[in-house]
Amino acid sequence: MKYTEAVHFLDNLTRFGIKLGLEPIRGLLSELGNPQEGYKSIHITGTNGKGSVANFIANILSEAGYKVGLYTSPHLLEVTERIALPGKPISKRRFADLMTELLPKIEKRVEASGIPLTYFEVVTAAAFQYFAAEKIDLLVAEVGMGGRLDATNILQPLVCVITPISLEHTEYLGGTLAAIAWEKCGIIKKGSIVVSSPQRREVAQVIREECKKKDVALYWASRGRIHPTRGLDESSPYMRKFLYNELKLPALGEFQIENAAVAAKAIKALSSFSFRIKNQDIRRGLLKTKIFGRLQVLSKKPLIIYDVGHNPAAVKALCKSLINLFSHRKYIFIYGCLEGKDSESILKIIAPIAKLVILTKPKSKRAKEVKDLFRIAKEYLKKEKIKMIANPKAALRFALEHRKKEPICIFGSFYLAGSLENLLCS
Repeated sequence: MKYTEAVHFLDNLTRFGIKLGLEPIRGLLSELGNPQEGYKSIHITGTNGKGSVANFIANILSEAGYKVGLYTSPHLLEVTERIALPGKPISKRRFADLMTELLPKIEKRVEASGIPLTYFEVVTAAAFQYFAAEKIDLLVAEVGMGGRLDATNILQPLVCVITPISLEHTEYLGGTLAAIAWEKCGIIKKGSIVVSSPQRREVAQVIREECKKKDVALYWASRGRIHPTRGLDESSPYMRKFLYNELKLPALGEFQIENAAVAAKAIKALSSFSFRIKNQDIRRGLLKTKIFGRLQVLSKKPLIIYDVGHNPAAVKALCKSLINLFSHRKYIFIYGCLEGKDSESILKIIAPIAKLVILTKPKSKRAKEVKDLFRIAKEYLKKEKIKMIANPKAALRFALEHRKKEPICIFGSFYLAGSLENLLCS
């Protein structure tokens, strides 16, 4: 297969939707000789911050001299972003070759079981196979959804990391915080160590109970405190400090302080398994980490910010950062999302700091129609503050043409990234 053919093959699998369960992935990995058993792992679940924490941890371990595999999802522009050695995604050629090798195994497995494999299951198997071939020392893996029945939960991790949990995917994970927390705690294995971000009371209680049941140690990361700074420094990368060894972060959002703190705590937990990581490795790993799509500045003049936040908790963090970091009181927001997202809560959150909200449509079959978003938006914003432009590129052009001094913030979905490719890659 060529790369384009491999991507087309995977895209065709999206018709099978989301199917939680471990039997399909277990069977496929068995066909491959269980490559995931050839290396140790750190497994990360939660609602927000999983990708950032995974990148922080992978870069710290890389600085300490370990060969690290990094598996995250979803991707912004190319599926190859999901499977990487820190700073180096798998090549398109290697990815295509890998999919070619896997195809007969996939067909054999589907024929034997009668159960189709999903996009995520196939990419997960490909990633585990690739990392085995690369002879990595450690895999840092982010769950796709939930935890207990996620395809990545075939791993037997040394450290399980839980980032902040909020309501999400309620049709799959349950309608309460406690139910969702229980699903996510499904990654906890006997013999592992659990590290958690600060959590809401009902979530923390579930985590404690599950750790007690499985007789595993639980460590909480502190939020830390930051030294206030404001604005963008034109001469050097923007830095934020937090109290953990006075480390600096090349990240805009205050939420990254917490992500870095939990990553550092996970590294300390990993040291219990005879991995040698120095404080300078933590410091250097954090400094070299680039977080794409999280409060990412695409342009400074004019100021254009992109954030993949797509649930109320993430958007609250986004708005808090926008208010704290920049002196501007109002923003032009370009918002698009997928069906099933809590658009009502999100539009309510951004309304107080919105000069204008441009409703758009991400490039996805599951994208929510702008007319449906408009019906929600008019409950929280005056009609003159709402504009419907389905094409994201046209929405950005309109924002640039009609802005005065207001910054532009594009947010709501990973699927908006394809329309911002030139800005994201600049």
